[in-house]
Amino acid sequence: MRWIAQGLGLVLVGYILGWTTPLSLHAEDGYTTLTFGASASHRYPGTLRKEGNVIRFDLSAIPSGTRIVRAVLAVPDKGHRRGVEVRVQANIADAKPLSLRPPEFKSFDVTNEVKAWLASPASNKGFVVVDNGGVDFAEAVLEVGVLGPVDGSIPTVSHISALHQHGQTFLTWREPEDIVGEDAPTFEKLDQSVMSVRARRRLTYRVYRHSVPITPVNLGEAELVREVPEALTGWDLLGVVATEHPAPSTMRSTLLPGNRVRSHVVTRYRLTDTGARLPRNTGLAVLTTSTPGTRYYAITVCIDGREAAPSLHDGGNRTGPIEERPTKFPAIVHQRTKASTDKNQVSIDTYVFWADHPYADAPRPVEIFLPRWPDLPKGSSTRRLPLLVNTGNVRYKGGRNDQRRLARGIPLCRRSTHHWTR
Repeated sequence: MRWIAQGLGLVLVGYILGWTTPLSLHAEDGYTTLTFGASASHRYPGTLRKEGNVIRFDLSAIPSGTRIVRAVLAVPDKGHRRGVEVRVQANIADAKPLSLRPPEFKSFDVTNEVKAWLASPASNKGFVVVDNGGVDFAEAVLEVGVLGPVDGSIPTVSHISALHQHGQTFLTWREPEDIVGEDAPTFEKLDQSVMSVRARRRLTYRVYRHSVPITPVNLGEAELVREVPEALTGWDLLGVVATEHPAPSTMRSTLLPGNRVRSHVVTRYRLTDTGARLPRNTGLAVLTTSTPGTRYYAITVCIDGREAAPSLHDGGNRTGPIEERPTKFPAIVHQRTKASTDKNQVSIDTYVFWADHPYADAPRPVEIFLPRWPDLPKGSSTRRLPLLVNTGNVRYKGGRNDQRRLARGIPLCRRSTHHWTR
């Protein structure tokens, strides 16, 4: 879903008065995000007012002369009508459409507007929501990134590491809190651990990329390339067994669709075929390279929209230079094998590749199943074997019915079947 920041339609309004006290934090200086909105979870609650179709934020808590690095208007997408544009602009004559921010295109860049309002508070007329697309702008939040005192309650990641292979950069880091607390939890335990933490706060990791070493000063100039949820990215959730029908042994979860087996033991991903699995409490982001070059990465922690980076240092929350080169095929990494106890039946190797643009419209891991037929002759440079590729959402189980269907060239699901030769 992408929102469009232009056009005509409804208008949404709110007023800014002087409802808050000035910024007063006692911590070391660095990059930090100040959040303004109606909710008590924001740094400055009660600072959003609306009338009609215009919204205004009270920014009087920001001292004069504060260096603004970035400002973002964000709105929860709950209620958004699929295919309907969300259009926003500054509440001034001849205003240009607000620019959408990658990578998810669900928030707006309002840096220039906020800088102008702080330079001349009387010019703050707020934003006009031309078309809300079903989104409730009463829940909007203004995130203002500044250089100054840092809120010490925001933790940092550590032990960042980068691996570039097959045109993709694999970033890993140690998360500040070990939420799951087990190396091999059941899916039910993992689900309970994650959801109990989400009930009290929402933490994400923001991954930035730049052509020079990233510092708190230039963090606003770096490209935000990924926002990663807490505690989930290193776990091989695709491997959690699902059943067609609900049963006492299964459960529904917001983490995965379908009926999932409660007692399924969840494992961690590995990043190379022969490598060890990731330690628990490790975050993961995989980014596909489109152009060659030397790049630097940094990762910050964001809690309920509040972000802080008192310092950035190599090997902690920032990488050194990464030489990146694009390639035609991404890394496809072996994760597990289901060996058959019957010599006449097939064993199945499961591989995962982390799809990203241009392979997918949104980043996500994808499973690839490779059946190992007991009587299949080995291929060679002079004898290439046909490869039958089935695409779809039905997992290959390797039973006799599946074997017969594949032998006859029948797809395992109602998606396309392709014959390739390698």
